[in-house]
Amino acid sequence: MNGNNILYALLVISIISNNVALLVAAAALENNNHHRRRRCCKQFNIRQSALTGLASSAFSHLWENGTERDIMIALYLPKNKVMKLHKIIKPWFKKYTWGAGKELKLIKRKRKPSKRSKIRSLVLVCLVLYYLRSRDNMNSIALQFGINAPTINTHIIYGLLLFESALHSHPETKIAWPDHEEMEFLSELSAKKYPRIGRHKIWSFMDGFKSNLLRPDDDYRQNCNYSGYVGKHCVNNVVLFDILGQIRFCKLAQPGKIPDSVAASRGGYYSKAKAAFNAGGYNCITDSAFRLGFGTLATTDRMLNFAAYPRDFVSIRQSAEWGMKIMQQWRRLSLPASTRKRRCYLNLVVAAHLCNFINQNDLPNQIRTVMGSNFFDSLSNDYGFDMFENV
Repeated sequence: MNGNNILYALLVISIISNNVALLVAAAALENNNHHRRRRCCKQFNIRQSALTGLASSAFSHLWENGTERDIMIALYLPKNKVMKLHKIIKPWFKKYTWGAGKELKLIKRKRKPSKRSKIRSLVLVCLVLYYLRSRDNMNSIALQFGINAPTINTHIIYGLLLFESALHSHPETKIAWPDHEEMEFLSELSAKKYPRIGRHKIWSFMDGFKSNLLRPDDDYRQNCNYSGYVGKHCVNNVVLFDILGQIRFCKLAQPGKIPDSVAASRGGYYSKAKAAFNAGGYNCITDSAFRLGFGTLATTDRMLNFAAYPRDFVSIRQSAEWGMKIMQQWRRLSLPASTRKRRCYLNLVVAAHLCNFINQNDLPNQIRTVMGSNFFDSLSNDYGFDMFENV
């Protein structure tokens, strides 16, 4: 549901309303052609306000009558996991609302939200998930969720702020550096899969990716966010995944002109990696863009003897690319973001917390499947070999 999202929603609305002319009028609304929209509504005797009113049935129809596959395509989470995420967000929704001002921020509610509230907590959770999962514009999202287009942006920012506050400290979604016991367990998992390089105690891998930005207006922001390596304006993000596919460290929305090593240094990675190396010899494998040293290895490190087993190091380094793909599965991050750093940062940090939520709830994660305990559970299943014993 990326390019055909609006067409899918319009078809649902037209089926519910049994009015084919509504599809024509709503298509005119999506194209932002006000004269054509007004002419279509007048010709077919349809109120313009009816377009938004009937659109509320599109999402409710998908939620109540859609299959599990349809919900996962739209929200990237099955229905039961969406409800679980809703239980995490709902207390914060009851406690905080948005405050009017130059920048939207959370303030404590003076009274509980009424039952006639314009937007419910479950709809807000689905709205944020769909916003991050899709590449639709605001008019398309407003049409599908039945929210007025001028206020859809406010609801999305409010939802992102709630997600950031609620998921920051939750045990299933928080991003925290592991202790020595966890590092020992993670390094043992990597040693089981790659026993020939187990002595290096590799427990994680790190890489960076860039998120596109619209071209800034002023020269100062253009200079800060322009990356000569990729030849465009962007922000730099550094993410560290452990062997089980959990995000343990990240530094997001850094200026595009700085390299990955500087972004990691700003987040305090090198001091943490050195402390982990001094405590038990634990290492993180990266590429040559990072500064190598205590606790940081790379496939181009001449200090180590990679000539004996180069394939093992390259194979375990490949997991970092899978981690970048896990972050970029939220398609909103691939669109050029506004130069307002706050919105770009909210999109990135909420997507990182949701990646941890997906990993903790046993949803598809390529790193955990290949490197984690699931891989070793499949090794104990020898039915595949029994098939060939009698041949």
